[in-house]
Amino acid sequence: MSGDLIHVVASSDEGYAPHLGVMFLSLLKNTKVPSHVRLYVLDGGIREGTKEEIEGLVRRFDARVTWVGIEEQYAEFPTEKWLTRAAYFRLSIPELLDPEIEKALYLDCDMIVRDDIAEIWAVDVRGYSLGAVENISDRTYKRAGVSQSEYFNSGVMLLNLAQWRRERVADRVRAQLTGDDAVCTNDQDALNRVLHGSWKRLALRWNFQSGMYRPHRQLEKYEQKEIDDALFDPAIIHFVGWSKPWKYLSYHPLQRIYVAYRDQTIWATDVREGFNWRNRLRRVFSPSLLKKRARQLQWERRYRDRGWSEV
Repeated sequence: MSGDLIHVVASSDEGYAPHLGVMFLSLLKNTKVPSHVRLYVLDGGIREGTKEEIEGLVRRFDARVTWVGIEEQYAEFPTEKWLTRAAYFRLSIPELLDPEIEKALYLDCDMIVRDDIAEIWAVDVRGYSLGAVENISDRTYKRAGVSQSEYFNSGVMLLNLAQWRRERVADRVRAQLTGDDAVCTNDQDALNRVLHGSWKRLALRWNFQSGMYRPHRQLEKYEQKEIDDALFDPAIIHFVGWSKPWKYLSYHPLQRIYVAYRDQTIWATDVREGFNWRNRLRRVFSPSLLKKRARQLQWERRYRDRGWSEV
């Protein structure tokens, strides 16, 4: 039985805990044998009442969640308004999980899982530090000093924990974040520096990023089928960037899918975070936001034309 278990790790504080719960719900609903999933949360200060709500949600699927305490070793690491200290906790996964666990799937909280994660779990990452999807962005890779095509997005990582422990990957990444040449945005740049050439490429649909809605020369090397699979049958929708689906100023064409899952939880509510008169006026009169709204409506129509009832 132990060999059948799928170990999934996420990291959250209290602020992101509702989104963590929504992500867990989508994952368990779309996994054929959810009782084989073992969930771990790197706990950045989630309240006991919130934990009980998430535990109740997970129990619906006969799955189990373990709360993993984290030391204050990241107390001095840089943060931004969209980046909390909990984002760094994933670096400690190989140290915090049982040494007998040699593989784990890390997922960010700002995601909806639409496919059976047993499929990504079956990918063989022996000989690699992790499996990941290329980051679809015009500029993010430049800070890390690696080429765009060799820069991965760290929101979905199929981790080879045995190799991380053997090669002390976590220590090497933390050194990048605390040294004179520290990367001041997040650990994704540091991970790419340290693991350059040591990650296995996963299909785009396993980390569908909103950058794919815009034309990118970066995508020219991919087969059209892989691009279409990601756009129209994403296995994991990753709501990257500032336009989160729970915000009033969200222009993601698949926002309503997030809302549909959230409506099945204790956190069901209108998506109005950030609603105020200033943002309301921006939504109506800002040329850049009107452009985003037009693109959102265009893609929503394309999804409906393909039979997506949730959009």
